Amino acid sequence: MSTNEFSGQESGDSPNERRAEWERFSMTVVGGDGAGYVNVRNDSHEDPGEHIYSVHVANGRADDCSCPHAAHRGAHCKHQRAVEQRPLILSSADAAGAQTPRVAADGGEVIGE
Repeated sequence: MSTNEFSGQESGDSPNERRAEWERFSMTVVGGDGAGYVNVRNDSHEDPGEHIYSVHVANGRADDCSCPHAAHRGAHCKHQRAVEQRPLILSSADAAGAQTPRVAADGGEVIGE
């Protein structure tokens, strides 16, 4: 087994890692303000709409989450692990954060942004 860089534990040992593997998540990649985000909805809950959190992605890593576990404990949560376990989602969010803002040819604002 490999060592988890976030907890120092072997992969698969952390409750967050196990939950990220077996809980059902729906993910939507969004960008904005120079950052890539993934909105993660936990479909394993009875009311999934009450369990939607935003995971921030930068430099190929899910580095922050809006969930209480990450916000209050500063912990690497199951939502971050779930995003990292899905390479296509992770790379898409990373790319969304890397996009540069568009500038109109005449120096004005781009409409709709």
